[in-house]
Amino acid sequence: MIPVVHFALILRNGKEGHFPLLQKIIRKQNYYNMKKSNIVLLVLIAVAIGVIVTVAGDFSTYETFATARQKEGKQFQVIGKLDTTKAMHYDPVKDANLFRFYVIDKTGETRPVVFYGTKPTDFEKAESVVLTGKMENGEFQCSKILMKCPSKYKNDQVAIGTKA
Repeated sequence: MIPVVHFALILRNGKEGHFPLLQKIIRKQNYYNMKKSNIVLLVLIAVAIGVIVTVAGDFSTYETFATARQKEGKQFQVIGKLDTTKAMHYDPVKDANLFRFYVIDKTGETRPVVFYGTKPTDFEKAESVVLTGKMENGEFQCSKILMKCPSKYKNDQVAIGTKA
């Protein structure tokens, strides 16, 4: 009598002619198992790509205050410039986590912005700001501020040319 382990080795590694019908069944079964695993893998990859596209699509473009106003309560990224003609309100003694200011979006619309956090350093020097948040009651409730500051090399450019 052949032990079970030895029998399995003969089936897997045996020469042609040793249990050919069983070897054929095992090869066929491995082939179908491999196909099922490939299908499962492809489905998982498709789902992962779908999730990535969906998440990336939410924050892939910058919106305006008008769009945020139409879909009040939904999170958006708005790009704009600080409106220096209107006052900024930040009193760290009264409330260090409340900063109010005005931003002009890319269409020229000015809106008040409320940021519940500390005022960023050199905020007034920012060329543009990207605000992440949502519109509520005419104010943009900002949860994150990304500033684009001017390049420190901008004024250091020197014109090089030949004499005419």
